[in-house]
Amino acid sequence: VSTLIYGVQWDATVRWLRETYNNPDVAIYSGEYGNYDTGSAINTGSNNAYKLNNIYDLAGNVNEWTMEAVSSDLRIIRGGHCQSDGSSNPVSVRNFYSLPSVGDGLTGFRFVLYIK
Repeated sequence: VSTLIYGVQWDATVRWLRETYNNPDVAIYSGEYGNYDTGSAINTGSNNAYKLNNIYDLAGNVNEWTMEAVSSDLRIIRGGHCQSDGSSNPVSVRNFYSLPSVGDGLTGFRFVLYIK
């Protein structure tokens, strides 16, 4: 079974990364962990510097849709993108956005896979 990631799962992953890397600041500054300030997205997994505990491109590169919603027409995106920086849009950022049918080239998605 798989779904888009829920906001609570995203938050749990950020907490886990903070503890695993013993770096509480990763949630407020993620510049060294993601494709920020480059102006263009890269293929996921193409830079090992952006891998944290085998999770690629959680910070930067492209915003990611979540299952979290503000209303029927506002969804939440997380993680920042390549045209932002690691302090104003760190891995923990939560931004409002419109319906997923409105694309901008800077927004993608991440699936969660449940293994039984």
